Amino acid sequence: KQKHMNMIDLATSVWALGTLRAGKQGEWARYLDHWQKMYMRSETGFSKREIFNVLYGFGKLMVNLRNKQIGPMLVQNAFAAAEDWLPEDVAHMVWVIPKTKLELSEQEWQTLENAIYVLEKDFTTPQIMQMHFAFQEMGDTAKIKMPAFMQVF
Repeated sequence: KQKHMNMIDLATSVWALGTLRAGKQGEWARYLDHWQKMYMRSETGFSKREIFNVLYGFGKLMVNLRNKQIGPMLVQNAFAAAEDWLPEDVAHMVWVIPKTKLELSEQEWQTLENAIYVLEKDFTTPQIMQMHFAFQEMGDTAKIKMPAFMQVF
């Protein structure tokens, strides 16, 4: 009998692969297909920590989630916990957008911008630098989606 991975296992597996940068193109594609099927079968999403571990892993592996069915699902899962975001969560969310080519809705961009304003005094220097480089990598996207913020960043 095949044992199915639980949500913690799913999150940890992507985090570990990303941390080790162990994703080879062909092998990773097969695993991602399997992983996506397991995630979509889940009745619950990831916890806040798990979703950011998943996004971190995908970011480290530079997995393009733009045309993957799970991209919007992961974004929705992450933004469901936006009220509880800590500075590191916001910095990770900003960092992962260009790394994985995630697309956000207008409302999600607004939520992200609001979170940056609310937490602005709590960011560490490395978190600010992480966001700065991510915004540069986003180019015009960040300028269009968050124009007021980008004028001061």
